[in-house]
Amino acid sequence: MKNICYLILLSGLLTFLLGGCKDDETDYSGTDKSDPELVLTSTDLHWVQDMDLFIKAKVTDDLGIKSVHLSNDAWFLDKTIEVSKDTLVTSYTLDYKFRVPKEAIADEKYVISLTVTDIAGNKVTGDLNVYMDGDFTKPSYRAVPDEALTVLVSENVSFRAVFDLADNKDLAYLIIRSDEPLNYYDSIVLSGKAARIEQKIDLLPGTIADYKFEYILADKAGNLAAQKSSVVQVKDMPDFEKMYLADVATKEELNTDLFGVPMLMDHVGPYQYEVSYYSAKAGTEIRFIPQKSAFEPICFALIDGSVVNTQDGQPVVLSEKGYYKISINIQTGVYKLERLFPTIATPNETVFDAAGDGSWMRPVEVGLIGHGVTNSGYVDNWSTNTSLLLKMDTDNKYIYRLDILLKGNVQLMLSAKHEWGWWNGPYWKSTDGIDLDKVSLNGGSDMAAIIVDEETAYTLIFDAYLNRVRVVKK
Repeated sequence: MKNICYLILLSGLLTFLLGGCKDDETDYSGTDKSDPELVLTSTDLHWVQDMDLFIKAKVTDDLGIKSVHLSNDAWFLDKTIEVSKDTLVTSYTLDYKFRVPKEAIADEKYVISLTVTDIAGNKVTGDLNVYMDGDFTKPSYRAVPDEALTVLVSENVSFRAVFDLADNKDLAYLIIRSDEPLNYYDSIVLSGKAARIEQKIDLLPGTIADYKFEYILADKAGNLAAQKSSVVQVKDMPDFEKMYLADVATKEELNTDLFGVPMLMDHVGPYQYEVSYYSAKAGTEIRFIPQKSAFEPICFALIDGSVVNTQDGQPVVLSEKGYYKISINIQTGVYKLERLFPTIATPNETVFDAAGDGSWMRPVEVGLIGHGVTNSGYVDNWSTNTSLLLKMDTDNKYIYRLDILLKGNVQLMLSAKHEWGWWNGPYWKSTDGIDLDKVSLNGGSDMAAIIVDEETAYTLIFDAYLNRVRVVKK
């Protein structure tokens, strides 16, 4: 009898212990028949390779959300986000970052599948379509009216705005607008990757005034170029702060160089400008313009032997090959040509102190260094021992040339090549810190960066006598 009592007591104890070890998790299966709710912020995205995208959605469920699963086999995406862990979550905001692989195929459609499961096992699915035709690149101005322009007052006064526009995919529109006193607005529809626009805009007749024009450029994806503007001053003949020598014939040639065309002249007195210039051939034709990107609205050329503002005059002709000093006075119309015959040594006829103590004098080899040079084998480290060597011209010992590829933020300077990467040789930097149009020997400033959107082939031409540099499209 005693043994039977012990067995009954032991059986009760085991039942109690086994009951206490049972899993505390509640089985919700069958208790909730309603599906969770999934609302994607966007079901379609237009994207590009190797760029983060964010998968965003709002998830709700009355009983509780267990997990969110994201998948795409082609991109090896297989991610489960456990939502209800320690506490039940009935509302969840999904914001998951995912980098699109570099290998994603352009213009293909990829689908990211989302599956939401609640704690009762109910599921709901949704799809995010990712189209690999995204466009995040802003359109650009290859040519745009100068920031400051002057038009001479007359009874039929107008301003001709010339634009050269580009985009990596598809242009959409260009807006030209001006508020008081003109109240001008024009929206020009564009298409394709490139467009050239010439717009004649009539100004108030016979009126001295300032007009501010603003330009807004957009592509089909809605990307906006950096806003540009011009101030057009209608006035009597001014004493221009800047005057340029143009040895090209078209607006396109004025705007396809990186710098150096047209050539900035020196403002040496009221209405008086001069410049030293090399004519690479006999018969070079030159004109003079106060705006850098066009022959309009003002261009000085010859009529009856005087330099005057005209679109119909004849260019000044340099009859011989060689160096000239050129002077013009836009008030009197007088111009003067003087031949120059340089006798100074060229860089490659000189030596520099490579060791800094006079023990190792080396011949100068002019090299190019800087940022944005993509020539094969070039090391972008500003070191004089990795510079690209310029080659002396066979027709003029002061001229040095180099074919270069440029892309991105371009900054350049010239220096003697040095085996150890030192900077104690002769060098040439930007005189004004803007570009290399004018350079200073063993002086000057680092040039401001110039943006080159796509890799472009240029020829750099350095004139060691004039201390001038041109970088023109090859």
